[in-house]
Amino acid sequence: MKKFGWVGLVLIAAMMIPIQQSKVTASDVALVAGSTGLIDEDGTVLYSVILANGGAALESISLQAQIPTQATFIETLEFPQSATLVGQVGTAVTWEVALLEANTILGPFTFRVSFPDGFTDIPKGIAATITWVAPTTGIIDATPEEGILKPLAESGQIVVDAQGTINEAGENVPLPVGETGIEVLILPNTVAAPTTFTFRRIPITDDVVPEGVEDTWWCVLFEMGVDPAVEITQPIALSVPTRRVLTPGLETTIFLDHADGTWQEFSTPRPEPVSFAPSFAKRSTNTGLGTPSQLGLGGFNSCSPQGFGGFGNLGCGFNQFGGGFGGGCFQFCQFGVGVNVQDRENAEVSSDDLLAFGSESAVDFFSTPPDLTDLIKPQ
Repeated sequence: MKKFGWVGLVLIAAMMIPIQQSKVTASDVALVAGSTGLIDEDGTVLYSVILANGGAALESISLQAQIPTQATFIETLEFPQSATLVGQVGTAVTWEVALLEANTILGPFTFRVSFPDGFTDIPKGIAATITWVAPTTGIIDATPEEGILKPLAESGQIVVDAQGTINEAGENVPLPVGETGIEVLILPNTVAAPTTFTFRRIPITDDVVPEGVEDTWWCVLFEMGVDPAVEITQPIALSVPTRRVLTPGLETTIFLDHADGTWQEFSTPRPEPVSFAPSFAKRSTNTGLGTPSQLGLGGFNSCSPQGFGGFGNLGCGFNQFGGGFGGGCFQFCQFGVGVNVQDRENAEVSSDDLLAFGSESAVDFFSTPPDLTDLIKPQ
């Protein structure tokens, strides 16, 4: 059985439709906002709102998030340390923020709801209204994406040959892995023969994550299998959904499981961020196309270590593994990605934080994530 020769993995955010650019720069944008839903393990639904502002600090912000029709409010969950929870009144959950510094991403503001048994028309996002009073008064709406929220599959497979991941037009593009929410981009000539890539999300419990990293909150833990065991000659780019919505721009840490119960932190050439995945964007018709008044966010937040290079002598716990995905014997590897616990609780990313990722604008970073095809090139 061959071993992997050299493997590069790139984990980035799920795709999103970029906001159309105009002559108005991001510094002129007062605020953008988006909402997204996530089905939790117990079947309840978490809805979150995230904000990103432009070149001016905003004061006395009020965020009112609407509880969907048919939903029953259960509790509020995460929200930034700088925010104050006003509470749930009627059909809305309200938070207040005294000051949002310029060029900052803030959120998520998250609450939990339940839907009646058998109810399947769960909206992907929620409506929310955000107002502020200084330096001038303003108001925007974050509207829900059209569509139905469905649970993600725990595992999925994709078969790739020497052409890589290609669409019906024969173009080399990222493709979904079943119903897992994972997207993968595999370049041409990465494998020489038809190969099945299998991905499985692993429940995150204390006994499966590395020891001694209590300051890390785990975004995602997953296993990748390859059948048959072939040589992989090019980097592979992945978009992997996280188990909670996170602040876009948080720095991530990658851990590799050696398959013998030991983990090793994997250093990337540069810090890599969490990113967010809106699926549509509408610009206001009365602000010179400068401010998206409605931005719906679909899919899920994703951890985004982009600089996953070759493993070299580190290896990746590649072993024979059978039965886990319907039988067979193939090589596999486990990856864990996390963010700092305190950073997650702060739920705020400043312009200085974003500079580490090569971005000067919170609005641009929030609105236009990297494309998988821009992150890996043929070796």
